[in-house]
Amino acid sequence: MESGRPILAAVGLFFGGLLVGSSPGGSRDGTAHAASTPPPSETPATPATRDARRERGPIAPALRKTSAMSRRDANADVEPPGWSSSHASGASCSLRPKGRLGYAGAYADEDDPLAGLRSPELPVPRNPHVLKYIRYFTESHEGRKTFTEALRRSGRFQEIFAKAFRERGLPQDLVAVAFIESGFSTEAISTAGAAGLWQFMPATGRAYGLAVESTLDERVSIWRSTEAAARHLSDLYERFRSWELALAAYNLGFEGLDRRLDEYETDDFWTLAEAPGALPKETAHYVPKVLAAAVVFANLDEYGFTDVERAPPIDASELEVAGGTSLAIVARAAGTSLRVLRELNPELLADVVPDRGEPATVHVPRAGLARALAMLPKLAADGDERTTQVSEDFDWGKDDVRSGRSRLERASTRTREARSLPGPRRTRRRAATEAPKLPSLAASAATAPATRRAERPATEERSTATEERSAATEPPGAVDKVDEIETARVLYRVVAGDSVQQIARTVGLTVDQVLAQARVTSAADIRVGTLLDLRVPTPRVKAPPASR
Repeated sequence: MESGRPILAAVGLFFGGLLVGSSPGGSRDGTAHAASTPPPSETPATPATRDARRERGPIAPALRKTSAMSRRDANADVEPPGWSSSHASGASCSLRPKGRLGYAGAYADEDDPLAGLRSPELPVPRNPHVLKYIRYFTESHEGRKTFTEALRRSGRFQEIFAKAFRERGLPQDLVAVAFIESGFSTEAISTAGAAGLWQFMPATGRAYGLAVESTLDERVSIWRSTEAAARHLSDLYERFRSWELALAAYNLGFEGLDRRLDEYETDDFWTLAEAPGALPKETAHYVPKVLAAAVVFANLDEYGFTDVERAPPIDASELEVAGGTSLAIVARAAGTSLRVLRELNPELLADVVPDRGEPATVHVPRAGLARALAMLPKLAADGDERTTQVSEDFDWGKDDVRSGRSRLERASTRTREARSLPGPRRTRRRAATEAPKLPSLAASAATAPATRRAERPATEERSTATEERSAATEPPGAVDKVDEIETARVLYRVVAGDSVQQIARTVGLTVDQVLAQARVTSAADIRVGTLLDLRVPTPRVKAPPASR
């Protein structure tokens, strides 16, 4: 993950530049774009300005921290590539919105270009810029492709987003913010340094309690960053009492927006957006993009996106892990692969869980939580060299929990046991009519229960250490002797009353050899009705020489 993140900066450039190139909360640390517009000059507060300030809500402590941590605004004046920087061709935009939508309903005006569509919870004005971006996402080839790819990824996070918004009483349509910010990619990194699904800059992330360190970057955490984004959006709405202004502040920074609203003596986003030089173009276009995306998300069927198969929702549980624990060991304990563990925990940048003086929360697949709780203490205490011998894609989920052996160990055990069996490994086939006698099987059969039986296959395999002699070079015969050991194939049907020990004695194998050849780790796995395909050792007896 750590080595892949620089490569994935291109993803952030695409969604951070093509879509927005924005960062929430703040300030961008003044590094968003080289081209910038100087902020309006500070002027004494007029009575109207003071009244406007009083009409706004309180400033949350976290918002004050974003201001204290970084004072410079991201005043980008460049339209993201792929979208026209001009206003809707030939359309004039009223300084104040007309026909503002209410919450959750439908567009009823027959003359409305959105008539018949479901309205999102976010209030959306009939604004030519909003309509332009709706057409881009639904009608242009590039826009539909961008929206479709992001919509597929969104399935992983939709339940996590919905829960975070629901807990804070926020509109579910704010999912459009994550679409515009990152295209629903945890690996998105902008050229300005914003990261994660919600594109937090370091200063804003820290203001909302996200760790930004060399081994831990919670800006890219799926859960922690979503909780922080919900808090941040809630704080912005409480401050500005308008979703348009809250979204603008998410892109520009609340302090920069406050200053501009005072400068232009307005508390209306659309008035500010139409005033020349009042807002960076990035911010002026950011709000219409989010609102346009919200309309599309609310009407996927109407716009022909219902056939897009979304990724399945993340199903994970929290596991407390001691600092310094290898992620590979956690993956093995949880019965998953290291790659899946990293996808669930992109904030973990090193190969071990960061040691911050207390257990860390690591997300593991929900199905592996109980297993992880049982296996992790022992694996962590003993260490496990095997975890370094497999790739990140190796799935430990096929371990045998009862024996504690992994399929890697079981494969190694079977190989060792196969090599330890008497007889060579080279095989040749004979007809069933030439099947050898099995002394050990015959001797045991006399004392075995009547219900037990060995099933002889139509063909059997034999092994020999020497090449088969041709008829031309084979001596006419020597004395009778056992000079080589071969193996014969025996099919044994398990019946009621059988035990592994009895089966092993019957066919002339050890119990471990029976288990290894049956590819099980416990006698309990061999049940009545199981057909065992066994290779058993048998002497090779040469025929007596023919009389001359």
